[in-house]
Amino acid sequence: MTRKLATLALTLLVAASFGAAAEKNKKTGESGGWGFFGPYAGMFDFDSLNTHLQAAPFHFTDKFSKNQFMFGGGGMAVTENISIGGYGFGGQQSIHSDSLHTRLAADYGGGMFEIGWLPLATKYIKLGPAVGIGGAGFTLRAQNAKGYEPDFDSLLLRGARSWEITNSNFALAPALNIMIPVSWAGIYLKVGYLLTLFDRDWDASSIQLSSSPSLRASGAFASVQVMLGGSTRGGTVNAKAEFKPDEEKKDKDQNKQDENHD
Repeated sequence: MTRKLATLALTLLVAASFGAAAEKNKKTGESGGWGFFGPYAGMFDFDSLNTHLQAAPFHFTDKFSKNQFMFGGGGMAVTENISIGGYGFGGQQSIHSDSLHTRLAADYGGGMFEIGWLPLATKYIKLGPAVGIGGAGFTLRAQNAKGYEPDFDSLLLRGARSWEITNSNFALAPALNIMIPVSWAGIYLKVGYLLTLFDRDWDASSIQLSSSPSLRASGAFASVQVMLGGSTRGGTVNAKAEFKPDEEKKDKDQNKQDENHD
């Protein structure tokens, strides 16, 4: 509950700053577009699921690691220091049960629509907070463990130990984005916290499973990615402000020349 309130408070704080940021940077804002891709690392809470799987009668000897390594990418458009875009990520790990001769493969991933603000936007670094709104999902797939695969006849008679269940959730992801451009490329860093908001049941072919273990896979995450794109600083308003003094000087010089000529 404390994590949820803290994340919601941070989300509201960042959202409230967007209006002031847009006004402040209206004449000198950063505009452009970037795409990025690279590895993600997350620390997600799978304790409830692991406790259930290690209990009788399942006796899974290993457990899903809270350290999740993933790969992802995304993109953003920046207008007057306000960024709008999205990103996604996904990864996989597996565990085994010797007593059940079963392998459980877990696919984990998420996708976010993100809005942010870049209060610091220079030629060499761009930095600011952002909030992602979207979903996160966890899929469990059971398969026969290696060495216990069925042959043709046993598959027909007894079937295979194979099934798939999913657990999806609505999520918020406040984050800090850091961009280090080098010409048309650069390095993109993201550090944030993924908060899944509800305690959802597991689904098997659109059927909710009763008595299923809870899964609130919330946790911190970070990413170092390659980014491609470019941006410009200032717009027509800024350009006019720069050339206006020169135009006034030219007008004064022209007036003096006309007076001397007369």
